[in-house]
Amino acid sequence: MIRPHRSVAESRGCLNSDARRLWTARHRSRLRSSVYVLGVLFFSACRGEKANGSGDRTVVSQDSDSAGVRVVESSETALQIHLHWLQDTVPELEIGGFDDGVPFMFTDINGIVDLPDGSLVVINGGSAELRWFTASGSHQATAGGHGGGPGEFGRPKLLSRFEQDYIAIFDRGRRRLVQVAVDGTSMDAVIPAELDRQLLAGSAEAVVGSRIVFRVSETSPNSCPETETCKLPMHLRWVDFETGESGNLATYTRRWINYLDARGQKFLIDGLFDHQGLVTAGPVGPVVEGGSQFELRQLDVDGGPVMIMRLSKSTEPVSRAILDDYASQTSDPREMKRFFDMTELPDALPAFSALQVDRMGFYWARLFSHVDSDPPEWLVFDDEGFALGTVEFPAGFEVASIGEDYVLGKWTDQRDVEYVRRYSLNRSGVGVR
Repeated sequence: MIRPHRSVAESRGCLNSDARRLWTARHRSRLRSSVYVLGVLFFSACRGEKANGSGDRTVVSQDSDSAGVRVVESSETALQIHLHWLQDTVPELEIGGFDDGVPFMFTDINGIVDLPDGSLVVINGGSAELRWFTASGSHQATAGGHGGGPGEFGRPKLLSRFEQDYIAIFDRGRRRLVQVAVDGTSMDAVIPAELDRQLLAGSAEAVVGSRIVFRVSETSPNSCPETETCKLPMHLRWVDFETGESGNLATYTRRWINYLDARGQKFLIDGLFDHQGLVTAGPVGPVVEGGSQFELRQLDVDGGPVMIMRLSKSTEPVSRAILDDYASQTSDPREMKRFFDMTELPDALPAFSALQVDRMGFYWARLFSHVDSDPPEWLVFDDEGFALGTVEFPAGFEVASIGEDYVLGKWTDQRDVEYVRRYSLNRSGVGVR
């Protein structure tokens, strides 16, 4: 069903989802800049006020290190500045539901692409299809589908890409990159020249130039001892699909446990409260999270650091209160608490759970929350690395793409029905060229 431009506000209430289950919970370029102004800048920031483009920034310092890497540190008060950019909790466009037939019924949306003319493409994982819609939500065309023939997919997934000269799809079923013309007139399949088996076992995440970035584990977690936590390195690696050249961007630690529940059933569980190795495509190369800090790193295409942006704040310790709160949301809180008692957990929660770079080159990082029903908050850094404040979106909304005056994403209702939504943004002059 298409529901554009509604004007009556709906209530903001949180979704009390029962979808979280004990074993299905979601766990959460060397390009140098020519000249940087060195020094220390101080700006005032008032609690609860929005940044309005008047120069208010929460900067502690900015500098360049000996290698020419721009380093910008902002005060933790950026987390208290609420950017009232979302115009209404009612979307200006909503596509989905069962009233208008198959093109508007979505299952397992694996990406949404916004095109320059305002139209959009939805990657519907359930049917392995790409569906084109106009800016007003009318269905235009459908391509793809399950299969092994030309133009068909095994398991299509949209890869983040800063420039939309083509749509980048990684077919996880057939282990290949598919470059789709934005108008759907052509699909060109690319199989990376020397994609090793280790990368094949990983998850493709982004495309930068001719390079695909994968998240991959070094060792199979199946080798972990029974009922013991083992720590395995996880890498962000890239491979050039034209030359076969590859390299490493970052390394993180992931915890795994072969867990036996009270009934003797065995489960392989990974990454509860671990850093996930977040990555997205940025203006000059990949953007990655900075490990156990409120930090993002803009890299060049080879993985060299260009800019580091961070907050002067520590991440929250993993406390018993947090564990109890998390367990209370699962289908079996007692079993989850038993799992916690047997598992080695990280000392602190992650800072972020998702990354985006918008069309203006602003960096968005979703703040990690152990409570699924919380309305998602995103911390925004401008294109120079300054933290501006946070933007809150309605509960159940997952950001897919951000333009200058809109945000596009997937919204899931209390019945787990998926919709495409577009909300209007008003940045109140902040950084608008």
